[in-house]
Amino acid sequence: MELSYRKRAGLAAAVGLAGPVVTIIYYMATLGGPEGNSYEQVSTYFTERWPELVSVWLTENVFLFIGAVAAMGLAAGRGAERAAWNAIALGSVMAVLSNTLAIGMFRATGTIGEEFLPVFRAVLNASFFLFFLCKAAVAIGVAGLSWSLVRSGGALGKIIGLIVFLVGLAAFAVNLVAMARGLELVVPGAFTGSVAAALGALVAFLVTRSAPAGSEESA
Repeated sequence: MELSYRKRAGLAAAVGLAGPVVTIIYYMATLGGPEGNSYEQVSTYFTERWPELVSVWLTENVFLFIGAVAAMGLAAGRGAERAAWNAIALGSVMAVLSNTLAIGMFRATGTIGEEFLPVFRAVLNASFFLFFLCKAAVAIGVAGLSWSLVRSGGALGKIIGLIVFLVGLAAFAVNLVAMARGLELVVPGAFTGSVAAALGALVAFLVTRSAPAGSEESA
């Protein structure tokens, strides 16, 4: 893989990791969620805030698509980072599916009658399972990239890599548990996953400034 292509793909991957962090912060700060779990509260929320919700999810999907394509391109190269890039690509695709499920089903099941509220909750749980899976996959991918930085970076790079490696492992563990526990761990799952992705954007940019470890170009 040519280094110039790797640098461009690394920048795109960094954007794909950092962009969804911005949209999650915006979502939590301005949209949040329904005020309660009753049908009236759920229906009102998705009726009144739907255009904003769709805008946020579609914007996030654009970032995720960019990140997934870049990560898949980098995974096709040589070197020890391929598994990490594949994990990031998988996580990005899972997040797109989570958002797509939300766009396609949340309002449809949350506003058509109280008798369908259990269906809405089932769809909500499915969407958040994919959300946690996304965070876990991205986090373990970020940990893998960070370890490459530890192995091949300078003194500062090794320090950054080790810190992000530990953050990635922690985010992976939290979101792995969240897949089993469900919505009660939304906040810690989203927080740790977002921190790992934000720091992962920095690591993705740094590791793609040079040829990957284990490749002929790095020899």
